[in-house]
Amino acid sequence: MKTKISKRKKQLLNWKKNLQKKNYSLYLKSRYWKEVRELVLKRDNYCCKKCSNKINLQVHHKTYKHCCNE
Repeated sequence: MKTKISKRKKQLLNWKKNLQKKNYSLYLKSRYWKEVRELVLKRDNYCCKKCSNKINLQVHHKTYKHCCNE
């Protein structure tokens, strides 16, 4: 009985994780995120904060604690 429960719990956790990934993926495609991203790039003068590179820039959260709720 315990193995069935733990197996089901793992399935539910995997399902939840996949749902969060899908939601995050949708969030990254949203108009809101595109605007936030552009504001951050402008603020940083289209330059990487770590290496000063200006090619292939990506915007990341400092922490993901407030992800999707900036």
